[in-house]
Amino acid sequence: MALGAGDSVVASGGGISGVKQYEGHITIYVLFASILATSTAVMGGYDAGITGGVAQMNNFLEKFFPAVYARKQLSVKIGSSHNIYCQYSSQALQAYSASISLAAAVSTLFASYFTRNYGRKTTLIYAGVLSIIGVILKAAAQNLGMLLVGRIIIGFGLGFTIQAAPIYVSEIAPFKWRGSLNFFFQVFAEFGHVIASLINYGNARTGNAFGWRISLGLAGIPAIMLTLASLVICETPNSLVQRGYQEKAKKILQQIRGTQDVEVEFEDILIAAKKSTKRDHAKVDQLDTNTMNSISSFSSFNAFQNVLTSKTSQPALIISCFLQFFYTFAIGGTAIAFYVPVLLSTFDFKSTTSLFWSAMLAITMVLSTMVGSVLVDRLGRKQLLITCNFFMFICLIGLAILLSTGIRDGKNLSHSLAPLLLLFIFVFIASSALSWEPLAWLIPSEIFPLETRSAGLSTTMLVRLLFNFLTLETSLSMLCSFKWGLFLFFAAWLVIAQVFIFFFLPETKGVPIEEMEIVWRRHWFWKRFMPKLDIDCENSPKKQHLDLPPMATNINVQN
Repeated sequence: MALGAGDSVVASGGGISGVKQYEGHITIYVLFASILATSTAVMGGYDAGITGGVAQMNNFLEKFFPAVYARKQLSVKIGSSHNIYCQYSSQALQAYSASISLAAAVSTLFASYFTRNYGRKTTLIYAGVLSIIGVILKAAAQNLGMLLVGRIIIGFGLGFTIQAAPIYVSEIAPFKWRGSLNFFFQVFAEFGHVIASLINYGNARTGNAFGWRISLGLAGIPAIMLTLASLVICETPNSLVQRGYQEKAKKILQQIRGTQDVEVEFEDILIAAKKSTKRDHAKVDQLDTNTMNSISSFSSFNAFQNVLTSKTSQPALIISCFLQFFYTFAIGGTAIAFYVPVLLSTFDFKSTTSLFWSAMLAITMVLSTMVGSVLVDRLGRKQLLITCNFFMFICLIGLAILLSTGIRDGKNLSHSLAPLLLLFIFVFIASSALSWEPLAWLIPSEIFPLETRSAGLSTTMLVRLLFNFLTLETSLSMLCSFKWGLFLFFAAWLVIAQVFIFFFLPETKGVPIEEMEIVWRRHWFWKRFMPKLDIDCENSPKKQHLDLPPMATNINVQN
């Protein structure tokens, strides 16, 4: 594996040298719970796929976006290359597409409170209920207002899901398998996208006037799946300890690890939970069980205040927010779903043909993410990003050149260029699915300390969703204005992202989630921002019976 600047040395076991190795292995129970938890992402993937598909259905456009429908019909008649880029440019359509991101951004703030005080499992149940309500409103929509309200409620559910599910898997998974199991979240999201694309294609083929209602209404199936899966899974030991249920947490930890010998890992969870109360209480060593039982009473405001002011959280917050920024502006983020149909339309494909290729792209994303789930805990997060960025850059440059030279004098691209365009699109999508799509979720979910994990991921997702809202609100207008130059815009940001990842993103492969502070203290840049350590070896009872490495001792942090 090629290491970037400042990476720590990896021990032969696959982790950072000096990090404790916990007992236990991946069990059927963990695998089952992880699959159920990550399957909640099907709802988000299905909605993303359905939205792009129904936006191409003439009956849907004619009812809710008549101006777009009229422009699309005019483009078909005159065959204008200008309208190829601009036929979907509409403030109303952009508002419809972007509303889910804005709603999810708002709800993720409340989701942090729920995940911290009521647990990851309960938060996912609320997400399922909200999604079911939103689906009913969208499928039965009689006007644009009703359609928007349904999409906004689904957005609220999405905000709860993306807040709770990645944290759930990161906490329940053995640290050696954390990356692979977290990739299932993206696999299920893309599986939902595949199902949506196939349903859209089928409805378009049949020409059913109410095909768009069928597409939107079938979202109720993944919404119900989300709710049922959330009812079946157990709570994470980390969340139970944080809320004062130590005995139950230890039993669940023994169950999911497949061994009774979980003392070292459980002790680390206790230490992390007690450190998380330090800013609201006295010293860590003075905390007792009664104090721990009052953890759930801490305000969500204090958690957000801590994530912004705590020196141990600031590197994680900066890394996470920059990853979301680059995800949006370097690879187009969620906006790419709208660019693909437009690119395919440059060949004057029929609507059904474009939907067919969209389905094939969705299948490619699923297969690529499954490959990535195998590689992430072998190559590491950083190496995957660096490698895939190279291929994505080549594809963006290739698309810009192909479109700038191929569309001239009001004509569509020659069909002889179709294989080349499809190659660029497929390689770009596959590279994105291998790296950015899942890692933009995985990395933030594993690098925050327990005290700010919910608030940290919530803040990260807020940044991501606000950027998504911005791009979805402007993406179609940008494509109309920039035309092929938009892909050069993304390529330029991708170069900047590559530099940032090489120098500032540490490798987290093989590091237990409650030992992540070691990574920051050994990184060439971030270590200078970490607070000084005050290690009380004599007074710490945990230090006396645990053989902890220097960076993993029970410490008092001086801010």
